[in-house]
Parts: sequence; C-alpha cells; structure tokens
Amino acid sequence: MCRFKLALLLFTSAFFAATSLAQNSATPKPKQPVATVDGQPIYDEDLASSVEGQLQPLRNQEYEIKRKALDNLVEQKMLDAAAKKKGLTTEKLLDQEVNSKVAEPSDAELEGYYVGLKVTLPFAEVKAKLRDSY
Repeated sequence: MCRFKLALLLFTSAFFAATSLAQNSATPKPKQPVATVDGQPIYDEDLASSVEGQLQPLRNQEYEIKRKALDNLVEQKMLDAAAKKKGLTTEKLLDQEVNSKVAEPSDAELEGYYVGLKVTLPFAEVKAKLRDSY
C-alpha cells in the first residue's frame, strides 16, 4: 500500500508541475522591439505589411517540404508495420511484394529510355547498365 501512495504522490506532483509549466508558457510575453530608431521601437507586426508578399512563397515552400517529409515518414512507418506484421524486414517485404512483381524491361523499353537520356555511347555498350538502372 505504501508503494501505491508513493506512486500516487509522484504522479500528482508531476501533474501539477506540468500544469504549472503549461500555465507559465501560456502567459503572454510583453512585445519585444526588433529595433529602435530615435527612441521609437519597431515591432515585428510593423514589418508584416511590407514583407508579406515576399514571405508567402517561403511559407508555401516550408509547407511543401514539411508535407513531403510527413508523407515519407507515414509511408515508412506503414511499411515497417506491414513488414513487422509479416515477420520480415522492410527490404525483404519490398522484394517479396514489389520487386519480384516488376517485369524486366524489354529491349524496346530500354531503347526508349536510352534515347530519352541522350547518351553518346552506343546502345549495345550501355544496355546492361541501363537495364540495371531502369
């Protein structure tokens, strides 16, 4: 029973400490000027209208980068979960479910790929390398 009381006391203490930290971080901080000219403060909000057009493309770029990173992370976690469920490594799962089902490219497909790459070497010389990279 003593252990239970100790655990309850620790949990309660941690809860109140977390609540206190959350309340302190939610308290609004006074505005800090980014510059002062002739005794007049300039705040971040004062810059907003003059830079909004320049910042919006950067915000869009940031959003796209984060979205792609999230998509990749979700995809990797789903792949890991599927592999774990089957008792395989992710590499073995990909080999079993994807790579083994992809047919070897035909010579015509390789030639189309070769033409698209605009390689200067003759097709016969690079055919094996193209097949590996295709």
